[in-house]
Amino acid sequence: MNEAIKNRFTGAIIVEAGKYASIKEAVEKNRAYLSGADLFGADLSGADLSGAYLSGADLSGAYLSGAYLSGANGEKLTLPKDNPVLGIGPIGSRQAHMTAYNTDKGIYIKTGCYFDTIEKFKEAVHEKHKNTKYSHDYMTAIAFVKDVMRK
Repeated sequence: MNEAIKNRFTGAIIVEAGKYASIKEAVEKNRAYLSGADLFGADLSGADLSGAYLSGADLSGAYLSGAYLSGANGEKLTLPKDNPVLGIGPIGSRQAHMTAYNTDKGIYIKTGCYFDTIEKFKEAVHEKHKNTKYSHDYMTAIAFVKDVMRK
């Protein structure tokens, strides 16, 4: 394992090596503290990422096949090999990052503390933003996610 998992923006160490046998174990044990983590190229196959706060984390090139997330109702979600994660941002009224997870139970969206299905996210956007620029931006992002993830 690399000597440490670092914040991709500041370079600060999030998790030090030596305490864990693998990066997968480090990620699972420190899931609440991975905001901004540089996980580029990490083998996280089969990792339990339920409850993970990965806002701003660099998951590009990470191997996520079989990784688990916790769904909105607590069920386990499995990420397939193809197109498992897609990030878009900054977007919306808070200029936050939106992450789409292509799971075995459909596409889930995470933005801020929100995490639910893409259809429930679409409903929430319509309710909160009505017919504004933010609604248009989110609907465009949703269409893009669906096209890329082919769901």
